[in-house]
Amino acid sequence: MRNLKLPNSGNLPNIKTWAIDDVRPRHNYPKQYSARMHQQMRLTLRRYGQFMPVIVDHKGFLIDGYLTWRALKKLGFDKILVVVSKS
Repeated sequence: MRNLKLPNSGNLPNIKTWAIDDVRPRHNYPKQYSARMHQQMRLTLRRYGQFMPVIVDHKGFLIDGYLTWRALKKLGFDKILVVVSKS
């Protein structure tokens, strides 16, 4: 079995837990997801929970992870894992 090569721990993202209402999409969010994709994400989150954080800017606007955020809100979660982008 091969060993995983992990990055220097100083480069790992700082994952935080935020209130889900502190995260919001940008008004001009370009992607559209089908109802099937939303349903599949909700099923996955219900079964396994959130294992990948969404990425937000320092104001809480989503950079990546809209589908996860939307599904967690629909399921009634009040917390979400985030990584705050430094750029």
